Amino acid sequence: MKFFEKLPPKLEKEICIDCDKKNQKDLPSVSTSGEGMPCELTYTFVTKCMNKFDGQISPCAEEWDAFRQCHKDEKKGDAQSR
Repeated sequence: MKFFEKLPPKLEKEICIDCDKKNQKDLPSVSTSGEGMPCELTYTFVTKCMNKFDGQISPCAEEWDAFRQCHKDEKKGDAQSR
């Protein structure tokens, strides 16, 4: 007996709108939003990865995690300096 002979009704109805290439926005050719900011270096790695993989987030999960962690660390530092 197969694990699922048919997908559960809830899964049949779920659609990933962002997965369709026509719904994805193009990345800017040059990004300056990270310049001069504390996480500039990690943002550069994210940008390079996203450009390499045509804006797909999944292959860049490690870079995004590092960027997210950098922001968390910065917020902790800001809170401690007040």
